Amino acid sequence: MKSPYWLGMVAFATLAFVVAECQAGPRGGGRRAPSPSPGGNFTRPSVSPTSRPTTSNFTPGTRDLSPRSGNSNLSDRNFSSRDLGNRTLGDRNFSGQDKLSNALEGKTFNRGDLSGRTPLSQDKLNDFLGLSNDPKDRPNEGQHQQQLDNRQQDLNNREQQVDNRQQQWNDRQQQFNDRKSDLQPKVDQTKQNVSQRSNEIYNNLNQHLAGQPEPFTAAWYSQHPNAWQYSHPHADAWAAASFGALTGWVAGVASTPVSYSYNESNVYVEGDQTPTASQDQQAQEAQQLSQASTPANTNEQWLPIGVYALVQGSETQSQMLMQISVSKSGLISGSYYNVLSNNSQPLSGSLDKKTQQVAWTVAGNQKAIFQTDLNSLTQQETPVVVRYDDGTSHQMTLVRLPENS
Repeated sequence: MKSPYWLGMVAFATLAFVVAECQAGPRGGGRRAPSPSPGGNFTRPSVSPTSRPTTSNFTPGTRDLSPRSGNSNLSDRNFSSRDLGNRTLGDRNFSGQDKLSNALEGKTFNRGDLSGRTPLSQDKLNDFLGLSNDPKDRPNEGQHQQQLDNRQQDLNNREQQVDNRQQQWNDRQQQFNDRKSDLQPKVDQTKQNVSQRSNEIYNNLNQHLAGQPEPFTAAWYSQHPNAWQYSHPHADAWAAASFGALTGWVAGVASTPVSYSYNESNVYVEGDQTPTASQDQQAQEAQQLSQASTPANTNEQWLPIGVYALVQGSETQSQMLMQISVSKSGLISGSYYNVLSNNSQPLSGSLDKKTQQVAWTVAGNQKAIFQTDLNSLTQQETPVVVRYDDGTSHQMTLVRLPENS
């Protein structure tokens, strides 16, 4: 025998179903029944069969579109029984959204209060993407982290290497400064000694001249017609040119100076122990350079390099003087003067623009050829090699006399 409780529940469910069906109206698009009368009886309005056109008396183009009988007027319908304003968002069917929300979020939200949403956590996002929260289950992540650590370590090592190199550079710079500080007094002393030697040679020369005209001046040239003279009004035979002035004057000469050292058998570039040429090769080159001469009636322009005293070793007495000039094309000219014999002769030679070596002779005399380099001629003391026609050579020194003498 069924329990009264279950019978009550069945009756209540049946009543609720009937009420819902009555409120929803007829299915299939039919018109909704009017509201129940106060007595609670539902009456369907009768429709006269004659109010609807039949197939037999229907004529195309004469269809009656007048309002149908009964409650067909929409303005007469009663919608008071349907309370649309009280239906909430939570009463709708969101089964599709619920399923998707559950798949994405792992939780079905209460749609009655949308403001109560919870943010998507990292764990839920990892679950959706198929990732594990345990680093052990993500070997690639650990590998990438190890790579980042290795790169950071390499960067740190490189920075340390840069710091070490910078420290080494600082140490070398300090050593250089210390050496420079130690050498500077020696260099200054050497310059002072050279300057004193130059002044001493010049003073000895003036004492020997005993009031005669100073060599390579207008008064001296008038007494020595065989001497070479640049007749430019502003020419000053005693002017001393710098290496920069020479490279700017002679076209095609590199601005980097090249100096040479000589011994009994070879010639070296200063600072390099590799011989550039043997003495025989140098002798041939010197002979070729010295044979160049200034053509007659030339329009060459000249730049004085300086006046030099030719001495041996540490001598402070000189009987031979040389005034040397260079043209824009690289020709060498000037005057030789022997104080003891009062003999003067012109110089002739040329400059090798590539090697920067210079060679000249006195009055074309090939028995003795003088050879040095362009940069050395700009120094206060210049080593010069004298090459004789018998194949022997002898090294002497050109001391540049003071410019303002």
